[in-house]
Amino acid sequence: MSACNAPDCLSPARSTGGNGLQISEDKQGDGFHYRIELIYQVFYAPLEVKMLTIPGFELPLAQGVNTATQAVPAWPFTLSPMRELAIRKDGQGEYRRPDIEPRVTVDGTIWPGMLVSGLLLALSATYLGFSHGLLPGWPRRRVFKAAAREMARLPSARWGEALTVFHRALNRINAAPLFRRQLPDFCCRHPGYQAVAAELAWFFDCSDRHFFAAADTDVTGDLARLQRLCARCRDIERGL
Repeated sequence: MSACNAPDCLSPARSTGGNGLQISEDKQGDGFHYRIELIYQVFYAPLEVKMLTIPGFELPLAQGVNTATQAVPAWPFTLSPMRELAIRKDGQGEYRRPDIEPRVTVDGTIWPGMLVSGLLLALSATYLGFSHGLLPGWPRRRVFKAAAREMARLPSARWGEALTVFHRALNRINAAPLFRRQLPDFCCRHPGYQAVAAELAWFFDCSDRHFFAAADTDVTGDLARLQRLCARCRDIERGL
């Protein structure tokens, strides 16, 4: 038996509960699961790194008149000295090891990386601002985004308001009131909208029927179609 296994080497440490063990329980199904933690304090101060062992023993258990034992296996652990064996001194007193010198950083490898990272960050911010119309030079990139948000709150009973919202968006893109006969010229000046030219013509037909022909029809499907057209125009103005 090593010296650490003797009673004067190891003893239960006093925990916050006032003894050398801690018990916790968890309810599992109809019973309980108990966890017992044995706490030890080591008094042995080795002169070199050693592998020591806490011997196994039988832990007695009792519940009312019922008793039992639980075998606690031996537990090996490593113990090392707390400080050097010999005290070295210098002219100022006790010897102290010097601080670890900081690693030398080569500036030549940092600045190029920082420059590239900053350039990528600036390009990403510019692209996001350009796409969402946040830059002062491209205010019209938010026209159909605002129109789509406003149109999404309108029920089919307010079909006339949805038509008006889309008319206002087209007028802002055109910088003037846009009429059906001007669609070819509009698509020439804004080529991106050529992809939805047929849908824009359909929109003007719906507008003429509602405001000038007073045609009362079920426009539930027309409202959903107009919302999809507005979403496509939003993607076009964002360059997608």
